[in-house]
Amino acid sequence: MRIWELVQKTGISRDTIRFYEKKWLITSSEWKDISNNYRDYDEENIKNISQIQFMKKLWFTLKECEVWIRKRKNNEFNPESNKKFIKERIALIDKQIQELVDIRTEFEVLYKEQWK
Repeated sequence: MRIWELVQKTGISRDTIRFYEKKWLITSSEWKDISNNYRDYDEENIKNISQIQFMKKLWFTLKECEVWIRKRKNNEFNPESNKKFIKERIALIDKQIQELVDIRTEFEVLYKEQWK
């Protein structure tokens, strides 16, 4: 499929697709017709983009996305390291939640002091 089809199927921009290509998160093959060089994207790219979008919602960095996609492609998943990574991510989220609760509390105190 051509890039415009990938844009339609995934909902991401052409620039994002090109960026993902530069980062090797997705790949394309080139074919030539008489007047143009077009890139061809396969269904695997749709899977990768969907996975990236999901992982971004879970606050993965692009580097982490790249590692997970490469591991999936190469069948290199290690359940123990994945488990460790996920537990670390849960601990990070818990810490961030507590920081947000603390900030909210500070705002409540400020509000009450200003508008009793």
